[in-house]
Amino acid sequence: MIAAFHTELKKMRRRHFPLLMLCLYGFLFLWCAMDFRHVDDAARASGYFSMLYSLPTINTVVFPLFLAVLASRIWDTEHKGNTLKLLCTLEKRGNIFFAKSLIGTLLFAVTACFECLLILFFGKKLAFTQPLPVTHLVCFFVTTFLTGTCIYLFQEILSFFFDNQIIPLAIGLIGSFFGLFSLFFSETFAQFVIWSYFCQLATVHINWDPAARTVSYLESPLSTGHLLVILILLVLACIIGTALFERKDV
Repeated sequence: MIAAFHTELKKMRRRHFPLLMLCLYGFLFLWCAMDFRHVDDAARASGYFSMLYSLPTINTVVFPLFLAVLASRIWDTEHKGNTLKLLCTLEKRGNIFFAKSLIGTLLFAVTACFECLLILFFGKKLAFTQPLPVTHLVCFFVTTFLTGTCIYLFQEILSFFFDNQIIPLAIGLIGSFFGLFSLFFSETFAQFVIWSYFCQLATVHINWDPAARTVSYLESPLSTGHLLVILILLVLACIIGTALFERKDV
């Protein structure tokens, strides 16, 4: 397993992962900068809640496609170079799947950490007067990481199953839009859409007062029901992904 992981690390140099990550991080930074282009005392007083509300929304749009591209890049080399058969003779199939899953998971963990650092950076740079909500920040990291990892494993299964990577990428793109638009339907419907869980698991929500035309932020406990669903899907994705890869004809 260690050998398979080490092999995947070597392959990262040829897959342009640093460029992919930099593009994503640059987009997230610019999004936050545009969101706070006009800052007053009221914005500083709820700055952390504002970011903890807006980032899950943008994650719902951006991360499904990003994770589809990430999974595609990890598996595309094997499809194009027809190297999967060679890998399977050198390493156990389960170890290959685990190594590729671990690479993608670690890269997304770095991304989730970056978003937390982004929140801290803007809080310091713009002098937020709101005390840092540590509990909400930890919940944001954990739920973002778990949801993203679950989606990544789903995309990984699609990427090794289909030789043509357009299909997994198209599903990732559809997931981006479907996840966002599902939030406008009933909560019962949205809970069946895995791409919407970035927002479903958020612990900061918005309250719009149409009479006063003011926005306030509401705190809510972490939804243990949605969290349990994500954990179950993670386990199922690992089991199903490994089983399918073991049976894949290479």
